[in-house]
Amino acid sequence: MLFLLRELGNTGDTQALELLRRAASSEDRDLRQAAALALGKLETAEVEQDLISLLQDSFRGTRAAAAEALIDRKDRGVLASTELSRDYLAAFVVSGQQLRDWAAVVRIGEAARLALELALKDDDPVVRREALQVKRVLDFKANLRRRRSSLGARLMRSRILRSLFGRGKR
Repeated sequence: MLFLLRELGNTGDTQALELLRRAASSEDRDLRQAAALALGKLETAEVEQDLISLLQDSFRGTRAAAAEALIDRKDRGVLASTELSRDYLAAFVVSGQQLRDWAAVVRIGEAARLALELALKDDDPVVRREALQVKRVLDFKANLRRRRSSLGARLMRSRILRSLFGRGKR
């Protein structure tokens, strides 16, 4: 069945769309992932919304396949949705691979937070545990950034420091 779903995508035939949509809503995560891969190969505009909704799937592989297809469409300039940034989609890809690249998620930073939140609800408990650790790193970095900016603001209250650093009256 997985092979057949992938082959339906390779045909490029939009008549397979309804079958692929059914497979994408299956309880079987491997069927959903195969459907996402196949949907990504269809060159119709109506598939885009299906791929976007698959970003909410409970299986990392399905989310990654949908995100990869959306990145491909974005790179080719045929993605109609403008609110999906490349970093946001890339976070789904790197966190959804078999060998997850959590360091890349940390490098992406805040743009990866939504993808990380979904990974916290993944089917796989290992992915959930790893995502929690990465979320803690992102939270730590965000808190550190806030502390630095508040420290700078407090230091600039001093008239002497403002004048030394060019932000005061002369």
